[in-house]
Amino acid sequence: MKQKLRMPFYMCVVMLAVFGLTVQAFAQSLKDIYTSGKARFVAEITIEESKLPEGELFENIVDIAVDEEGNIYLCDIQANNIKKFSPEGKFVKIIGRKGQGPGEFITPSHIVVSGKRLFVYEIGNRRLCSLTTGGEYINNIPIQFSEGLPLHIRALPGGDIVIEKEVNYYREKDKPQDCFIQIFSPELELKKNLFTHPVMKNKFREIKGIFANIVQPFAPEVYWSVGPDGRIVIGLSEDYTIGFYGAEEGLFTSFKHAFKPVKVTDEDKEKFFSRMSYTTSEGETGKLPDEIKKLTEFPKTKPAFMGLFLDYEGNILVNVIRSEKAGAAPECEAFDPDGNFLGVVEMDGLKDFPRRFVLEKDSLWILVWEEDGSVRAVKYRIAPGK
Repeated sequence: MKQKLRMPFYMCVVMLAVFGLTVQAFAQSLKDIYTSGKARFVAEITIEESKLPEGELFENIVDIAVDEEGNIYLCDIQANNIKKFSPEGKFVKIIGRKGQGPGEFITPSHIVVSGKRLFVYEIGNRRLCSLTTGGEYINNIPIQFSEGLPLHIRALPGGDIVIEKEVNYYREKDKPQDCFIQIFSPELELKKNLFTHPVMKNKFREIKGIFANIVQPFAPEVYWSVGPDGRIVIGLSEDYTIGFYGAEEGLFTSFKHAFKPVKVTDEDKEKFFSRMSYTTSEGETGKLPDEIKKLTEFPKTKPAFMGLFLDYEGNILVNVIRSEKAGAAPECEAFDPDGNFLGVVEMDGLKDFPRRFVLEKDSLWILVWEEDGSVRAVKYRIAPGK
């Protein structure tokens, strides 16, 4: 009688482990996906206003954060609170309310979770607050407008945070603004001024008795992002320079990428002014003063790009400005973590290049604005394009 051969249990475990490693080894990396020229952003979880309890609304969501457990935080600047959701997208709680006391907010505009702490910057109270991820107040520091208006906040491994500030010189005609990128400890102590660079985004004048901010079109800006390993990548859109920074050592390498400048056309100028409005001292909307048009300087060419972020494998995606566009999906130029160019990539599944996003281990959450002004938080996984 023939006996059936049975594999010992420990051999099964070993083979399953090896097979799992083999499958993982052959899984396509994001680098390989970008090299193919097409990446598909697959929506896995969506958080909409309908997920809130009755009576609660998304009044004006402006920023997003995620903690180590995968909980999602949405910053509502108009409701003066932070809305917390589980990793599965279920509503958990409201953090904060309108006010000036501990744990209260007035126009919170930027949030980030680093370590076990939730950091919130409030325009109205002009302060940066530290709370537990459960919403319990820890401490705060004042940030006056003269010190710079925070524009972005990102987390670093170990609990530190990175803050970009823009300093405006309102009474000094034609002086550029200064962009500062600074490192703060979890206790909100300034540890390092990592980077500074002038930008000419605005001119400030008094016109017909009203103090006016005159936006300068197509002005080069500073764009930056933090990778999963804690590297800070900073890009200058004026000449397509990308620098790699460490929180402690500062700049350790950089590269400059070639690009074809796109000319500013008469149509661009007409479109820019058509979107502008002017309110008189009586509160009425009037004709745009000629002085504003004269003080608006159009460059001959547009900057190289208008956005940058690192994905969850450390690759760099740059929102380049191109004169031609093949499809409806947004495009970017991709670089690997060492700065090697991978190619132009079509970002299927997205309407626009991400503006507000946060990384997880193998996915990213993006705030998606609709044409009617509503907003959704969507968790995406990046897959090979079709």
